[in-house]
Amino acid sequence: MRLRDERVLAELCALLPPAQVEMVWDYAGHAEVELAFETAVDYLSGAHLPIDAGLRARVRDACSYSERVRDALRFCPDSSQPLWRIVEDTWDGLEIEERLPDRTDAAWLACNRCPEVLFRFDSVAASMGKVPYRCGVLAENGEITEFTDAVDALDHLERCWS
Repeated sequence: MRLRDERVLAELCALLPPAQVEMVWDYAGHAEVELAFETAVDYLSGAHLPIDAGLRARVRDACSYSERVRDALRFCPDSSQPLWRIVEDTWDGLEIEERLPDRTDAAWLACNRCPEVLFRFDSVAASMGKVPYRCGVLAENGEITEFTDAVDALDHLERCWS
């Protein structure tokens, strides 16, 4: 692994819990650098941990070959100006879920500029990991735009920032 990539991986590991750090360095130590970066970024994006723009750029540069890393980075909000906030399992989320098509759908991310919300349609098959979750963006007027890809749904949610 290049020294520069090792430094970037160390920066990511500083944001991870110890068990994840051990796994990431184990992959890197076995020349599985791509898997090490994917594991680190997957954890950060799953927890929606904010990262600064500088680290985001260094990770993109170190992992320019990995679409998976680039897509997962999208779900780590920018620490200096978050475009959205997590509403899943919050009081705000519960209030939003009252406006969703089905009571089992889950509010996920809310835009910090407009009232739109990204949510996941509940699905038994998706909760079992057999198919990906379908997503939707709920507009202020109640209109829903459906997506089969979470990155496309996030693009739609963030469009008011462009």
